Amino acid sequence: MLACWFGVGLYPAMCKLSPRQFDVVVLKAIGKYDTKHIAWYMGLTPSTVTHHWRKAQERLAPIHRRATRPIHRRDAT
Repeated sequence: MLACWFGVGLYPAMCKLSPRQFDVVVLKAIGKYDTKHIAWYMGLTPSTVTHHWRKAQERLAPIHRRATRPIHRRDAT
C-alpha cells in the first residue's frame, strides 16, 4: 500500500516525520513488525511505539486521503 503513495507525495511527507516516527512507520508498515518487537528493537515501551505510530498516521493522513480520493469525471455532452 505504501508503494502506491510515492507518486502522491508520501516520500517527502515521510522525510518530515520525526526520526522515531519514521522508524516506526518503516518497521510497522513496510517491515510488518508488531508493536512489541518494534518496542524491543528501539528500546521503547509499546505505548511509546503506539504514540509514534498514531502521530505519524496523523501527519500522513492528508497524503492518504489524496491517494485514495475517488476521481470524478464529468459527462462529456
